[in-house]
Amino acid sequence: PQDRSRRIESGEESKAMSSPRLIIDGQVFQTDARDRGMGRYSAKMINSIISQNKYKNIEIILTKNSHANKLTKEYALKMFPGATLVYLNLIDTTRAKIEKATTHNRQVLESYISESGYDVSKVDFLIPSPFQEPVVSIYPEGVKKIVVFYDLIPYLYHHRYEEVMQFESYLKRFRLLFDADVILAISRSVKDDLMVYLGLPASRIVTIDGAPIKSDTQPRRPDSLSIPERFILMPTSDDPRKNNLRAVLGFEEFRAAQDVDYKLIITSKIHHTEQSRLNIFSKNLIFTGNVSEQELDWLYERCDAVLFVPESEGLGLPILEGVLAN
Repeated sequence: PQDRSRRIESGEESKAMSSPRLIIDGQVFQTDARDRGMGRYSAKMINSIISQNKYKNIEIILTKNSHANKLTKEYALKMFPGATLVYLNLIDTTRAKIEKATTHNRQVLESYISESGYDVSKVDFLIPSPFQEPVVSIYPEGVKKIVVFYDLIPYLYHHRYEEVMQFESYLKRFRLLFDADVILAISRSVKDDLMVYLGLPASRIVTIDGAPIKSDTQPRRPDSLSIPERFILMPTSDDPRKNNLRAVLGFEEFRAAQDVDYKLIITSKIHHTEQSRLNIFSKNLIFTGNVSEQELDWLYERCDAVLFVPESEGLGLPILEGVLAN
């Protein structure tokens, strides 16, 4: 800290320290959500922010303690070219209750900002995924608090979700919305839900409008996967609203009326118990697990159709991506 104090006495260093900077909680990219819609959407949004050169400095905060999904430093640097990676001793709900993790993470983040000599009034702090278990995101004091919000679905369908998720922990995360200076809603319907069901003022909500996600590199055939000649693509997850069983039943009914040996390719990480349940009703399913953007683009280009029948979505990226791929 003493060395840092001496360095920032120089005019150029002092100017850099006081210029607008963006700090992003990047812990979501150390979870399985990195390769799903939320993670892919967040990564594209952050890269768009980086490319606009509005901020003198952009830092991605990551935890040293991630054990759910190893994100290598090399991969993270490729994800966010031009940003600085900062690894801190943050903890999550696998290691502590959410209250303890919140207190601990706030102390760690505020110590980092203080020791870095930042003018907090010139710091924008972005949380791209406030409800992602087991991550515990917080806002440091004094910064401009910005959060991306995807949907209120577990709250609106609470009778179903409270049985299958850490619902009390989910509800405690709502403070991130009420404390935010700016909420970035991914669609107008999400903004409407925030106003109607939570009473949040329209002046604090900005609709950023979702868009289809396409890789910057060439499509690539999925590695180590046997791809049938004719297939229907079903991007989904284990989420209760995704309607997986009815989708599979509908696929089998459709398939029975065709002369084509269609298979149903199901992307994203699906728990083995859910796979076993769905396999009871169809012997024509192929589970890929999480795939890269290049691999997903390849599947969109070659499928006969996209099957996507959730009960509710904040945006619904597969619809947009299916349209983009014709």
